[in-house]
Amino acid sequence: NNITIVCGSDKGELRKSVLPEVKIDCLNCKTRTLLLKLTKYLKTHSIDVFYIGFRIYNVIGICAKKISGNKMKVCVSQHGYESGTRIQLYIYGKIINCSDVFVQM
Repeated sequence: NNITIVCGSDKGELRKSVLPEVKIDCLNCKTRTLLLKLTKYLKTHSIDVFYIGFRIYNVIGICAKKISGNKMKVCVSQHGYESGTRIQLYIYGKIINCSDVFVQM
């Protein structure tokens, strides 16, 4: 089983926190440029299952999948309680409903 963690930044404890056999691909970007970089990444990498936590990253990941044309399965979960306006929460909900699997914690 090949497991890869795709992250925006590798600052912090991430590399120390995972097993050595887990590959980490860092996109070296902030959230505002993540959609573009993740879309490019998904166009060039074969992925079976893409797991995402946190609402904004769920939305970005699902949109990147759609734009890239990648056929992977997207599994999302909700960690934390991000806030937003009613319209933001409505839009997030509609996009997150496009995931293949929703894990409720």
